[in-house]
Amino acid sequence: MNHRFKAVFLLVTFIVMPSANAGQQDYQGKIIKMYAYAQYGGGDIQINVTNPPAKCAGGFWLSPDDAGFDSTLSFLLSGYHAKTKFQLTGDDTHLWGGSGTPYCRLVAVGYVQ
Repeated sequence: MNHRFKAVFLLVTFIVMPSANAGQQDYQGKIIKMYAYAQYGGGDIQINVTNPPAKCAGGFWLSPDDAGFDSTLSFLLSGYHAKTKFQLTGDDTHLWGGSGTPYCRLVAVGYVQ
């Protein structure tokens, strides 16, 4: 009986356990526009990109509450001015409340050649 319980427990764990990538949306391309909202969200940054992923149809957003906000914003601005191709990763379970179009919360950013 104990063996059967362990087997059922493991099966339920694997079915219920969310994937490590659940909600993760990856994008490669260029940033075409960036907006800073002085009042909304205390300074949210909205990032529009060419051909965004469907679940992030508006693009991505960055919150000043994020621990890496200053360094991430600096990284975005320097790449934007250099017209760099970006690798962005967003979380589609944390959509921006400032728009009816889905903007995924930015969790990682990199440059791509």
